[in-house]
Parts: sequence; C-alpha cells; structure tokens
Amino acid sequence: MAQSEIQNSLIQTTFDFIKEWIASKMLKKPDMELKTMMLKVYKDMSPLFSDVSLAIEVQASEALGSVKIPRVGELAKKIQIVEVDKNKEALKILKELMK
Repeated sequence: MAQSEIQNSLIQTTFDFIKEWIASKMLKKPDMELKTMMLKVYKDMSPLFSDVSLAIEVQASEALGSVKIPRVGELAKKIQIVEVDKNKEALKILKELMK
C-alpha cells in the first residue's frame, strides 16, 4: 500500500532495501514464531476484512435485484467501504466469494 504512494526514486530505493532486509530477517525466524505473529496480525485485521466482505455481499446482492438495505448508522459506513457498480461485476464477485 505504501509503495504505490512513493514518488521519489531515493525513497523508493530505500524502501526496496528495507523490504529486502525485513524479508531476510523473517526467513531466519522459526516457523512457530512467524505463525504466532501472523495470528496476531490476523486477529487485528480480520474485523476489517469481514466489513469488506459484508459490503461486497450487500452491494452485489442489491445489484442482482435483492431488497435494498437501509444505509443507516454503523451499517452504512460498512456498506460504503466498497463500491460494486455493475451487475457483471457483482455476479463475478459473488461467484468468487462462494468458492
């Protein structure tokens, strides 16, 4: 996510170096330590991904003709995380989610 925002070549070079350094350090860690760290990241990030999943499912189902869900309160914020514009896109996303 950060890399796409880098406009300066010196900063990009530094970023690439740091990224490679981090990757080399991670490869030296024991698997159990990496799994523990990944579980922590998963627990921290999973609510965000469940909100994204909810937004995609609601908008895709509405694009396919289901009843519109009122955009109020916290639900409105969650539904607006992702925009699904077309029926084809909605159907494609639903198929991917059902795999």
